[in-house]
Amino acid sequence: MAILREQKETKDERKSRLISAGRWDEFVKRREELRRNPDLTGAEANRKADEEFRKYGAEETNVVNTNAPIKTVPLEEFTNKEPISELEVVRWVFENFMNASASPATAPSVGAYGLLMVSRKNPQPFYFTLWMKVLSRQADNEVPDARKASGEQVLDLIEEIKAAVDTEVNKQLTSEHIPEDEYVNPEDVT
Repeated sequence: MAILREQKETKDERKSRLISAGRWDEFVKRREELRRNPDLTGAEANRKADEEFRKYGAEETNVVNTNAPIKTVPLEEFTNKEPISELEVVRWVFENFMNASASPATAPSVGAYGLLMVSRKNPQPFYFTLWMKVLSRQADNEVPDARKASGEQVLDLIEEIKAAVDTEVNKQLTSEHIPEDEYVNPEDVT
């Protein structure tokens, strides 16, 4: 079973891939040799040269080729992977977007690898929509925690102040010798 249907590489994408791999001149030379073969049509010669040079690309140069075609990957490559949250998937894609070594073996899930491949082909929706939403939600989630921590700290501080005031009031009351019938305990006042 495959993840995605393989997309056909355009001529410009092929040229870009082979130039980045340092194989463009070699490809052109081989294609011309095949075109001179009377048993092959021009399209067949082009297709045969393309097949021979398909293996050269981003993996060889250790540079991410965002123009490379999306390749299908057997589902078996993703067996025995622990499930992860959608947030972890998006974070993995973000962290591996320019990592030429990212592969099905290093991907945490089928979905993470698929999202990485699709995002590399068209990064704008990933960065300007999905990643921004993740950052926004993360910021929203952090604010209540900060307020909660601040609120707890304030309550603790109030308790400390109240205890200090009560202690000080008791010291003053004891030192002033207020008659017991006139003394009002601050804790009894509501």
